Amino acid sequence: MSETNEKQKCPLCGYEFIPGAEVCQSACPLQGKCGGCAQISCPKCGYKMAGESKIVNWIKGLFSGKKPD
Repeated sequence: MSETNEKQKCPLCGYEFIPGAEVCQSACPLQGKCGGCAQISCPKCGYKMAGESKIVNWIKGLFSGKKPD
């Protein structure tokens, strides 16, 4: 799940939303026991997309001038 308040745009329906309010889907075999995954699901159409990993965010922070976590 995303830890920022940046809006995400669904590539399927175009709906803009702030990721983080998603809950584990019923089709997930782990049902939330994994501590949360990086998969983002559009609240409007249900389209699933991969979120960014911590290493990707860290590398982006290096190039943006932000202090890495």
